[in-house]
Parts: sequence; C-alpha cells; structure tokens
Amino acid sequence: MSNLETILYNFSLKNREEGWKRVINNSFPVKIILFFIGLIERFLAPLAKESIAAKFSETITMLSIMMLIFLSPFASTDFNATLVIFAVFGTSLKHFLKPETISRKTDILTFTVLAYFIIGIVAVGFSPYFMAAFKGFSKMIIYMLAYFVFLVNLTTIKNIRLIMWTIVAAATIVGAYGVYQFIIKVEPYQGALWDDPNATNYKTTRVYSFLKNPNLLAGYLIPTSAFTGAFYYLNLGWRKVVLLISLYLQLASLYYTYSRGGWLATIAMIIVFIVGSLIIFAEKVFKSNIWKYGLVATIFIGILVIGVVVIRSPATLERFASIFTTRGHSSNSFRMNVYISSFRMFKDNMLFGIGPGNTVFEKIYPLYMFSGFKALSAYNVFLETAIETGLVGLIVFVFMLFVHACRCAWGIVANIDYSSRVILTGCLCALTGLVVQGISDTVWYRPQVHILLWLVLAIITVVSRDEIALKDRDKQDLNG
Repeated sequence: MSNLETILYNFSLKNREEGWKRVINNSFPVKIILFFIGLIERFLAPLAKESIAAKFSETITMLSIMMLIFLSPFASTDFNATLVIFAVFGTSLKHFLKPETISRKTDILTFTVLAYFIIGIVAVGFSPYFMAAFKGFSKMIIYMLAYFVFLVNLTTIKNIRLIMWTIVAAATIVGAYGVYQFIIKVEPYQGALWDDPNATNYKTTRVYSFLKNPNLLAGYLIPTSAFTGAFYYLNLGWRKVVLLISLYLQLASLYYTYSRGGWLATIAMIIVFIVGSLIIFAEKVFKSNIWKYGLVATIFIGILVIGVVVIRSPATLERFASIFTTRGHSSNSFRMNVYISSFRMFKDNMLFGIGPGNTVFEKIYPLYMFSGFKALSAYNVFLETAIETGLVGLIVFVFMLFVHACRCAWGIVANIDYSSRVILTGCLCALTGLVVQGISDTVWYRPQVHILLWLVLAIITVVSRDEIALKDRDKQDLNG
C-alpha cells in the first residue's frame, strides 16, 4: 500500500470500518430495532412463502427505483416525493417478505449521513419558527428515505449498472431537448429573466429543457454527465457509441444553459476525470508511446476546441469573463448582497441555525436583507447549510462530503475491482461538480438534483465495501 493510498484509506475512515460495525451491531438501540423487525418478519414468513408479491418483490423494488431516477427530471417536487414513497413501499415489501435479499450492513459513511440528519432534527428544535422548520425537515426526511432505498437495494454492480442506464436514458432525452431548444432559439420560460439585459452586449439563448430553469438544468446534467462518462469505460461495442452520443447531448445542453456555475463545475469534473483515468490506466498510458502521444493529442485538441468556441462566440467569452467581475454584473452584485445578509443571519444563529428549509429562511431573511434584494436562499450551499443547521451542522456536512470524496479517491488509487474504481471515479466527478456549482447556487436542493446527490453518496458506500471492491480486482468487468 503506497503512502497516498494509506493516507486516503485513513481519511476515508476505511481503517475504522470493522471497529465501527462491531460497536453499532452491539449497541442497544440497534438490537431493539432488529428485535422488532424480526418479530414482523416471523409473523409474515408463512404468508411470504406462497405470496405473489414476495415472488416479484425484488423486481417491483428495482422498477420503483428506476422510475424515480428516470421520471425525476420531468416531474414536479410533489411527484418526486411520491416516487420516493413508492420506492420506500417497494423496499419495505421486499424487506418483510424476502428479508434475506435486503442488505443490513452498517457503514461508517452512513453514520456521517445520519449525523447530518440528526443535526437537522436539533436545528428544528432550536428554530424560532418550529412549524416552518419542520416543513423543511420533512423534505429532508424524503431525501434520507431515498438515500436508504438506494443503499439497501443497489448492492451489486449489476443493479448499479441498471440505474446508470436509467440515468443515461433520462439525461439523453433531457439533453436532446435542450439542444433542440437552442436550435429553435427558445424564449425564456414564461417570460422569466435569468440575466440582467443590460449586463451583456450579446443576446443569448439559455436553454432549460424540461426543468424550466437553465441553472437547474446544469445542476441536473452535472452528475448525469459524470456517470455517463465513467460508464463509457464499463461497456463495449455499440454501447460505447450510444454513451458517446448521450454524453455529447448532455454536455452540449449544459453549455447552452450559459450557467457560469455549470461551466466551472464541468471544468472541475473534466480535470478530476482525466486525473482519475490516468491513475486507473497508468500502466497502459505510461508504458505505451501510442497511449502517451494519443493522450497529449487529445488534451491539446480539447483545449484547442474550447479556445475556438470561446473566440468565435463573443457571448460565451463575455459570459465567462463576468464570473470574475464583482459589482459590475447585476447577478454577481445581487449574490454579494445576499451573502452579506445571509452571513449576518448566520452570526445571530451560529450554533444550531434557524432550521432547515426555504420557508423559515424566507421568514427571517427580510430582517437582514438589503432593500430591494429579496432572496429565496443564500446562493451558496455551505452558507445555506450554516444558516439552516448552524456551525455544528456545517462541520458535519463538510465532514460528510470530505469523507465520501476521500473514499472515492482511495478507490481510484487502490488495487480494487476495476468496475468499482471506474464507478468511484464517476462519483467523485459528480460530487466535485455539484460542490463547485453549489458555491454560487443552491439548485442542488431541488429534487431533480438532490436525489442524484444522495444516489452518489449511496453508491460510494456500496462499491467501496470489501465484498465488492476486493472482488475480481484484476479483472476488467465490461459486460457485468
């Protein structure tokens, strides 16, 4: 084990996994929960033997998860919640009728998620608007349920592949419609304006596909394109062509959103993807002149293409340059005012915050806002987390993301199963992209994006388990 691998192994808490499992499995609360679950299972066991529902429970559960992932970008917030509840129902049915098919493994990564959830409960208790905070927390419950549905069902590479193909199918449709909108020069959704018309000298068409908001579309396409790019390595023949077409449509649509946060996130993802790929395929790349020269040529051509696009599109150049302006661009100026006001909110509610959700934020923000600068959120995921759950919640949140990112990095550099390394590369790209965009926006709190975030965290936990990560570690699993 190299020094880097050892460091990442420790930072990802992989070294504490076994000890953590013993502590949890021997804890009194877990024993009580398992006792009551056992009673229900024994009661249902005779019914399950001849039950048609039991026979098809695994299929029903996977279909419910695939429906959730596929329909999410086309569905409203309430319908997304309904899809999560349906997946929870399918999982519960599967658990009680066929308990042997449900994973009951405890993972230290899951503990970091639970710690964040518990801090949310505490924040509700300390909120000056209890009911508004509880409403926000109810959404948090839905996302936690989605996370555990993913965690207990996507326990094999085969199931994860099914979900990845589902993501590719949905994202291809979303991306294709976005490209079509650019071709027909679609008007802003119902007259909505996302930019200051006086801040640019060039008229741009910002696509939004089925998500009705360019920044939200970018937020959705960030993790889907990361998964699609990584999934390319796990397929052969015509499937590679399908994935390349899908990736092109997604990235083209993401570009046409003219989302500055989305662009920065894409750049960050590409860097992570290249580094991850170089590590995974180091033996091929650095021992073959063809691979080395091909890599250099690919990077050079990629930079050249980006340069040509920017130079030939003054609107793109101006839009990208506006990232580095401050008060000179109304969108930037607006965000700076919101940041200042939001930080004041945080200072007055530093320990446990004001409570989760945008409803309580909207009630308190007017007390701090600049005149004429009303906002629905803090426009920064970390600042938003600090406001909602306080300094304690922010620390737990950052720690949760850090540990999951380290687990991905460990999987990439370690000698583990090829499929696991590739999937973890995709997860790290997705997580990186979401965080980068989250610095200047909070669209990842929307279900179309947030559900994918919890999917990423669940997959990281599953594929880094020893029974998957250490299986066939020298075999390139392309057909699954």
